[in-house]
Amino acid sequence: MSAPRLINLYDLTREQLRLQLMRWELNPVHVARLWNYLYIELAASLEAMPELPPKLRARLAAEAHLPTLSGEPMKPQRAYPEINKALPKDCMVTIDAGICPGLAYDRFAYDLPRSVFNYAGHGGLGMGLCTSLGTKLGRPERAAMSIQGDGGFMYSIQELNTAVRFKIPHVSIVLNNGCHGSEKAQQLRFWNSKYVAVDLDNPRFDKAAEVFGAQGFYAERPQDIAGAVSAAFACGGPAVVEIPVSQDFPLPSKAPGGGAAH
Repeated sequence: MSAPRLINLYDLTREQLRLQLMRWELNPVHVARLWNYLYIELAASLEAMPELPPKLRARLAAEAHLPTLSGEPMKPQRAYPEINKALPKDCMVTIDAGICPGLAYDRFAYDLPRSVFNYAGHGGLGMGLCTSLGTKLGRPERAAMSIQGDGGFMYSIQELNTAVRFKIPHVSIVLNNGCHGSEKAQQLRFWNSKYVAVDLDNPRFDKAAEVFGAQGFYAERPQDIAGAVSAAFACGGPAVVEIPVSQDFPLPSKAPGGGAAH
């Protein structure tokens, strides 16, 4: 019997992958190996997945209309439909660890293979900016964006210097809720709100970007987000978009094996 032909799933289009899966008799091993690709490349796209579960579709639609009280930061979920409006269709998105960026898995529309990069469940807080710069160097013809919280961004903000020195066009989205969200959520849920070392005093990240020589943008209202993100991509160099958000801790998207349940 001839050896089976190896298939690189990450080089398949969405439709090619669907056809391939129809030919396979999936078992738990197959599902585990394919989960990350299936979840990110298929389930995240509203346009390409008309069969998206009704509850998920209704939730995403409702989040586009979450109210924001005057003078209060928006909920992190509210930022995503606005970012999506300005996201280039070929954009490579790197998702940092944390509560706010962890919402990105089923809230962005990813239309091409090899569009999503993350920390693969190993808790790599701060990897967003560094990894995303690498994706841009590897595929310079495509747009690249990282999305992270304020805590994660502070782990590697110095790499803005790298982006400026080497003139790497790249957009960093910073959802700033003034805390280490995952840890604060755990202390809220499991330690009766006994908070230890989770609140942060941050600089204005758009201003910090300018100190490094990058472009900085600030969007504190939902209606300002798409314009800021579009301008960041259009500037042709490294850029940071800061979006202040509330300390709201929704459960992140489910990961294989039941992980990410902060």
